[in-house]
Amino acid sequence: MKPNHAGQILDFSTCRPSPKGVSAAIEKPTTARSADFLWVDFDAGKQRKGQTLSGAKQTFLKTKLHQRRREAQLQKLRTSIVPFPVQSSQGKNHVFVDESFPPALNHPPILYRSIDAEIKQCFPSLGVSSAVDLDLYFHYYNNYTSRACFPLSFDFITKWLWEQALLEPALVPVILAGSATQRGANLFLSGAPKYMIEDCTRDSLQLRVQSVRTLRRFLDNPVGVDYEKIVLFVTQLLGTEQIEANDQASRVHFKGLGQLIDAAGGLDNLGDYTVATVYCNDHLSALIRNSTPMFRMSPRWRERVTREMASLKNHVDFTRLPSLGSRLSNSPWLNGIHPKLPTLIESLKVLVLGHEGITKSGKGQHTIKHNCISLLAHELLCLADECAGKPIDDTLRLSLLVYSAVRLWAFQGLACMYGVSLGLQKTINEGYEVLLAEAPDLLLWALFMGSFASQNLDCHGWFLSQLMDIAEYLSLTEWDCARVVLGEVFFVFRSTDQSARVIWNSALQLRSSLI
Repeated sequence: MKPNHAGQILDFSTCRPSPKGVSAAIEKPTTARSADFLWVDFDAGKQRKGQTLSGAKQTFLKTKLHQRRREAQLQKLRTSIVPFPVQSSQGKNHVFVDESFPPALNHPPILYRSIDAEIKQCFPSLGVSSAVDLDLYFHYYNNYTSRACFPLSFDFITKWLWEQALLEPALVPVILAGSATQRGANLFLSGAPKYMIEDCTRDSLQLRVQSVRTLRRFLDNPVGVDYEKIVLFVTQLLGTEQIEANDQASRVHFKGLGQLIDAAGGLDNLGDYTVATVYCNDHLSALIRNSTPMFRMSPRWRERVTREMASLKNHVDFTRLPSLGSRLSNSPWLNGIHPKLPTLIESLKVLVLGHEGITKSGKGQHTIKHNCISLLAHELLCLADECAGKPIDDTLRLSLLVYSAVRLWAFQGLACMYGVSLGLQKTINEGYEVLLAEAPDLLLWALFMGSFASQNLDCHGWFLSQLMDIAEYLSLTEWDCARVVLGEVFFVFRSTDQSARVIWNSALQLRSSLI
């Protein structure tokens, strides 16, 4: 049953005796809801349905008090999810610096403050151990996980997702399981104490066990089941497995997800935000396997997203950052590559400019549909077979894919980047001579992006070593010179994000240690 609106005025006046001592039963007015009033007979303490008058009054008052507290908590939960404003930079240099990009995307802090809304009070029947700090993971999801998974629409999708959880509280544990897993991964990357990482792992496992039990209960009672609700539930469970790169478990759940989507009548019968969660997981799965997506792109959905992209293109200000991608656009090898790649470069440029807040209106963040970046990633992944064996084509395709994954999404260093990082390493290795002779600036950029994607992975050292080799070959070991070239190939620098400089310094230190 849906809760009443918060702040509802409750009438307790009917609990008092009538001044005229009316003893007959009072007829209920048709304009008031019986749930908001207590109708009693004050005839000599007469029993009311087996309950004394005093007991009936106490029960009514306690019920209304609990209801008001619960409604206030739900209202806090709704209003606590607010988008972070992002203001566009006013700089006009060829290297863009965004002074206000949310730092949470780049170096999420180890500890997070408590939120006002207490999720256990909003969802008192979750059945989760008191040892699991649900408020912590709720706050982390709203401020980091949602931005990493849905960077261009995190505010809309997050609000929608919690609205679904209010209707179906069983979604809460599975959503927070992914948040706990991602927090643990980022704590590991930040060098946090081991016990903090273990706490996140334990909490994630406990939340997932409860989620799997809930899923089984849904599937064991198929009569009248809401398949879209179960699709959303499975996509949240898959998201946790993708962060861990648990390919075996995700393959099983993807198979089941496909069957659920068919039972729901196909992707075209699902809501836009539900479809967004499906394609987000499909994208992550393809990154893990370095392969083509599992799900086809719905023609109706593709057509709608293409219109959204055209609308977005009219709002971004290309004059603010004219050098972005200029080396790619003016390269002599551009005419010989796959015909779709130049178009995808321009699409990524539109999305990056929109994401960085470079709009004609001068406002911070343009309202961008997450669907646009999902379509771009899907197109890049689908070109895998057509670009295979072509060093320039496949290096460019994978590097664009990695850029979107680490600079639009925030997946750098996570296990889900391992497959695509190995794929990029293999492509560069096999086509190194061609790349060095025909596209050395592309090679420099690809190794730089590979260094970003492979943080904390086995192949990270290889990318750093090769990056310094090509930098010395091009006489670009100085950071100030290298960042200009990287920006002209395809990279937007942010003053609040020093990760690019850290990557470069790591490569220099590795080279010094080997000399």
